[in-house]
Amino acid sequence: VVHVPTTIQAAITSRVDDLSADEQLAIKVASVVGSTFEVDVLAEIHPTARSRDELADDLRVLVERDLLVAGHASEYEFNHVLTREVAYGLMTGDQRRGLHRSLASFYESSGDDLEYLYPTLAHHWLQGEDDDKAVSYLTLAAVSSLAHGMPRESVLQGVKAARVLGIELDVEPSKIVALLPAELAEIDRLIAGRRPADLAALPELVDEEIGRGIGILLQSM
Repeated sequence: VVHVPTTIQAAITSRVDDLSADEQLAIKVASVVGSTFEVDVLAEIHPTARSRDELADDLRVLVERDLLVAGHASEYEFNHVLTREVAYGLMTGDQRRGLHRSLASFYESSGDDLEYLYPTLAHHWLQGEDDDKAVSYLTLAAVSSLAHGMPRESVLQGVKAARVLGIELDVEPSKIVALLPAELAEIDRLIAGRRPADLAALPELVDEEIGRGIGILLQSM
């Protein structure tokens, strides 16, 4: 979350208030998509099913008002991170949740290879308050990052997934390394020389969330 100074927030809010209702909605919906977005994506999740031509007209006005910058083809960008933050904050929680869910669902149904979208999907499902889907995509993102030679990113994504489940973990490598000897010794004590076949018969963890968190971290290491 970006902190917006009160005076700047008031100034940007005033400029947004001067827009028509359709133009206000366009910039709010765009703020959910990202700092850069395309008209086609905006049209897919727009709550009033506004046409692409109508949205293009709305966006043209936003460019003229120096709130957006026109890019290549049908791509647009917010003129500043604070403009996007203020527009996002002008929506109700229900509006934001609904748009994040719509955007995540649109990406899922796009038919593309979703691997590069795992972190994005995790973000939108998390903001849409669907923790199960957020954790699933964070786990996939962690595995993907590790496979592409980004272990640090992988661990951070795994830790974030654990936190969604309510499990707090340290991400500082030196602290993790310092804990390993004691943790391995405890594992050895619990195993107590038993064979793998014996361990398979042990009861499952009582706390499913803890078990899930352990699984996530093992995949990201």
